[in-house]
Amino acid sequence: SVTRLPPPWTQFPDARIMADKDVSGRALVDYARICSNELRAIGINMNFAPVVDVCPVGEDYFMERRAFSDDPKEVARLACLVVEEMQKRRRKLNNNCPHCGEDIN
Repeated sequence: SVTRLPPPWTQFPDARIMADKDVSGRALVDYARICSNELRAIGINMNFAPVVDVCPVGEDYFMERRAFSDDPKEVARLACLVVEEMQKRRRKLNNNCPHCGEDIN
């Protein structure tokens, strides 16, 4: 089961919808950035997203909405975009003092 933060946190469409609407992956990068920032703001430092399962379309599997695609290469490409953005956000945030926000390196 997926547990998402309720409003007032940003509500995102299903992964498949984001992946289908935006071939460039920009929507998923935005998701990763926003999600990372919001989780960090409330003290959550771990996220088990994204789902990297491959799931066929139209078979009525529960994973269809959570999987990016039915194509393994496309799932890998999109998952890399999300993970890279989340890691970038984590590195950026970890270089800052949690109390004052100043760069500590």
